[in-house]
Amino acid sequence: MIRISILYWQRTWVAFIAGMLVALQPLMADDSDISQFQIQQATNQQADLRNHTKQVVAKVQSMISDLESNGVSGKDIKVLEATKAILSNLSEREMDRVIASLKSASVATNQGDVKKGVTEAYAVQQGIVIQFLQILKDYQSRQAQNDLPVRFMDLCKRQGATLQTTSEVAGAMVGKSLSALASTQQTLIQVLQSDQEALSSEVALAVEELAKVAEQASGANGKALQAALKSAKDGQVEQIVSKASEELKGGMLLKATNDQKNVRDQLRQIIQLMDSSLDAVQAIQKQLAAIGELIKEQNQLMDKSVSAIDSKPPVRDLDTKQGALVDEADSIQQDVRVVSTEASDLVKQAEDPMQVSRLNLAQLRKESLEKAVDSQKAALSKLEDARALLSTQLVAAQKAKEDAKKDTAEKLQDLQQEILATQKKEQQLAQQTNQALNATTPDPQSVAQAQQQQMQLQKQAAGLQQESQALSMEVAQALTNAAQAMQDAQNNLASPVKQQNAPANQQAALAALDQALSQLKQQLADLQQQQATPDALNAANDDLQKAETALADAKPDQAKQDLQDAANVAGLPDAAEAAIKSAQTDLANGQQQAAQQDIAQAQAAIALAAAGMDTTTQTADSGSGTDPSSTSDGSSAPSGQSQPGSVPSATGMGPGGADGGNMHNVSGSGKFVALAARDRAAIQQSQTEKRPQEYATYIDQYMKNLADEASSTPQ
Repeated sequence: MIRISILYWQRTWVAFIAGMLVALQPLMADDSDISQFQIQQATNQQADLRNHTKQVVAKVQSMISDLESNGVSGKDIKVLEATKAILSNLSEREMDRVIASLKSASVATNQGDVKKGVTEAYAVQQGIVIQFLQILKDYQSRQAQNDLPVRFMDLCKRQGATLQTTSEVAGAMVGKSLSALASTQQTLIQVLQSDQEALSSEVALAVEELAKVAEQASGANGKALQAALKSAKDGQVEQIVSKASEELKGGMLLKATNDQKNVRDQLRQIIQLMDSSLDAVQAIQKQLAAIGELIKEQNQLMDKSVSAIDSKPPVRDLDTKQGALVDEADSIQQDVRVVSTEASDLVKQAEDPMQVSRLNLAQLRKESLEKAVDSQKAALSKLEDARALLSTQLVAAQKAKEDAKKDTAEKLQDLQQEILATQKKEQQLAQQTNQALNATTPDPQSVAQAQQQQMQLQKQAAGLQQESQALSMEVAQALTNAAQAMQDAQNNLASPVKQQNAPANQQAALAALDQALSQLKQQLADLQQQQATPDALNAANDDLQKAETALADAKPDQAKQDLQDAANVAGLPDAAEAAIKSAQTDLANGQQQAAQQDIAQAQAAIALAAAGMDTTTQTADSGSGTDPSSTSDGSSAPSGQSQPGSVPSATGMGPGGADGGNMHNVSGSGKFVALAARDRAAIQQSQTEKRPQEYATYIDQYMKNLADEASSTPQ
């Protein structure tokens, strides 16, 4: 539901913008004069778009507030936050530039200046669309990467179930021909053939999708997906699953079971490779969910087993269901071993009582069923222990993750505060030590207390030294000197003949702490210069806008200087730096149209960075000749040949479209807060539920229709 909402707003808004671009295209299609009426009409439409965008910002904020009020959080909320931030910037800055350019054209006294203003407005509009399409593409890429492991897991489970049924039928066929089997068994074999054939087709489609997503992904996710794809190709999983299908058709069930097991194990390996990019928290959460589902299914089977004890006639096939859970437990214990050997061993220990339960369930006698229930309880106890252990590890992993989230500046600042606190305590101790040693009547007890306090401070300094090693070797060295001086002071205070040397040691420790703080201050200052602040991002964006204007004014030399100013801003996102360099290269080669598109791409990367979204997935091509009319599937117009008539489009939208008809009616607030608790829980649960893969095509088409319907409704 949340994903549909995000895609709906993103796609319909881009369709609305595309409609605005269409409004300017006739003005640029030929060399005929542009009338004041045409300019005024385009200006009004742009103002209408700006107002509409502000309404959408309010609506997105309402969605965010409603979701947060109902306890919904996660990546989808972050996408909405980024959408709101970029839309706000577009309505306040970029669209004002479009309107200003059109107004400039409206007061121009000659057609040259008129067309110059219209051309500049059109160029800015292309940049607006590129920025928003980048968010949409980023979200779609992330979603595809998240859905793939779920899709392969579904295939793995289905292959496992088909394998088990095939094994049971193969056992019943020993010494018999197909024609000698009962009609129900022959029908079952036909069902198995149909299921295996469907799996063969779906595995091929899944591997094809994996190849597409792996090609677009980058970073750790990209490496994991590439490794999974290589495993699928090297293992020939597509060929083997197809072979199993043919073997079933030929009645060679035992051969088919061998290939089915091979396919299941390969699918499991592919999933593990895709999950290798998960962090510790995500990996533990995934295994906790798997164990939780296994516990749920085992409890359900136990309830049925209890009911079957006194049931007449006997309840059959419970042993088959228990066998499926044994197979599931074996798969889970292998996966869990990646995150916890101890938890994996506990799941493994649950398999033996589950196997005993399976044997007893097959006997259909009351005493055997009672023994089966006892075995099921023993298995559940082990599974609950595994879940408890993983839950404890999850808490520790979450804390570690939160600590790791702190950037270097935050960690240095935290270290700075800890050193200051230690320094203050050392200063107080130095005063107390001087008083104790210089008292008219020496006080051995005060000196002993000073020694104990010095020992505690030495331990603190040693701990800070270890903490600082990963941040700054200079600071770590200064803290090493401080800890050593404190150790010397402690040793001297313990010796009556050397006690008078302790104050000098304490002063040396304070000097070393001063040096550590000085190093930290310098490092924080350097770090601040390296990281682009919001003001720096805005400054770089302003330079890029100046470069756009210079190109529109046919001033390439000025554009080169503006681009260099933007490139000089430290800490820009990598995608922005690459796009700026590409624009500089294009200008040097006289490809001004290509440079304009590179500038728009750099602005998009800066907008994403300002909104707090990392661009770990591949951005649109930022090389020479990138065209904003590129579709989300990666196709684009030829280099340097961007056409005024080409309108950017996104997956699920037509190329252009109207402005969305009833889209203006977006005022008002969301209604999630008013939901009953049960309905709210359903929304929260829906975030973790995955759509059935057999219906994925129809769901995708439905989501596409939502956007198409909005973009095709007359205004």
